[in-house]
Amino acid sequence: MDHEFWTGVTIAIMMKFALKKAGPGVSAYLDKQVDEMEEGVEQCRSACIDAIRDAIKNEELSQWQAQCE
Repeated sequence: MDHEFWTGVTIAIMMKFALKKAGPGVSAYLDKQVDEMEEGVEQCRSACIDAIRDAIKNEELSQWQAQCE
C-alpha cells in the first residue's frame, strides 16, 4: 500500500488517542468559557432592557408634561 495511507491511519489513531486522553479536560475548560460568556451576554441584555425601560418611562413623563402645559 501507499505510504500516504499508513500516514492517514497513524494520524487517525493519534487523534483518537489525543481526544480520549485530553477530551474531558478540554471539554470542562470550554464549558467554563461558554458559561462565562453567557453570563456576560445576560448582564449586557439585562442592562439594555433596563435602559430601554428607563427611556420609555422618561418619554411617558415628557408626554404627560407636554399635555399639562
